[in-house]
Amino acid sequence: MRALSGPTTRTVDAGGRTLIPGLIDSHMRAALSYSTEVNWIGAGTIAEAMARIRTAAAHARPGGWLIVAGGWTEQQFAERRRPTVAELQEATRQPRVRAAVL
Repeated sequence: MRALSGPTTRTVDAGGRTLIPGLIDSHMRAALSYSTEVNWIGAGTIAEAMARIRTAAAHARPGGWLIVAGGWTEQQFAERRRPTVAELQEATRQPRVRAAVL
């Protein structure tokens, strides 16, 4: 690495520890757990995705979150669109849902 450094390179002595520069994780998964995550991988229709939401909502704590954290795209659904807010609300009733397209 010293061969790559130049006159303006800042050097840090980590005392034998490992430093990994430049990694910034700008999202939080503290609220995500197997009890809150809903997986839409392989769901072929919005109805199937909503059925998975309903199943998870039936076991969710009141006021809790259900999270669909990626691994899906609207192109996987026969309808070729994302679920609407109304569809998500109808499927959940109580818990809140976050469906992230990553």
